Amino acid sequence: MARPSKSRPPNRHASPHHPNNTCSTSVDDDSNKNGNKEQYEDALDDVHTRFLLNLPNEELESSDRIFFQLEQAYWFYDDFYCDSNEELHRFPHLKAFCQRMFSFSPLLQPLKKNFDGMWEEFNAYKRSISVFGTILLNSDCTKLV
Repeated sequence: MARPSKSRPPNRHASPHHPNNTCSTSVDDDSNKNGNKEQYEDALDDVHTRFLLNLPNEELESSDRIFFQLEQAYWFYDDFYCDSNEELHRFPHLKAFCQRMFSFSPLLQPLKKNFDGMWEEFNAYKRSISVFGTILLNSDCTKLV
């Protein structure tokens, strides 16, 4: 399997609705265009290995830690696999990717029945984290400083 290039900068503007997106967004993520299931499975296996397989056991006991890892895996899959292979399934959002990984990963399969509760815990936790940002403008508010 060809590994994705690490030198390419991530595309943080990737979206299933982006005009340059030609990846499949079908609900049935196992039926890729042109029967490209092997490449799809290889990509899932790669992100599983990179982001989940070597997690310490205590990380796998926390839904927050699992979903933060899955979020990193989601962006990696989207940025490095979907952007370079338009035939791969592009997940419309993080939750869909996480649901697929809970089915795909032998580490997560035992937790699959608890997915909805774990997802809600994760989202509640994420909403509780304060995130602040600022921009500096000139006095006319016409230029960034």
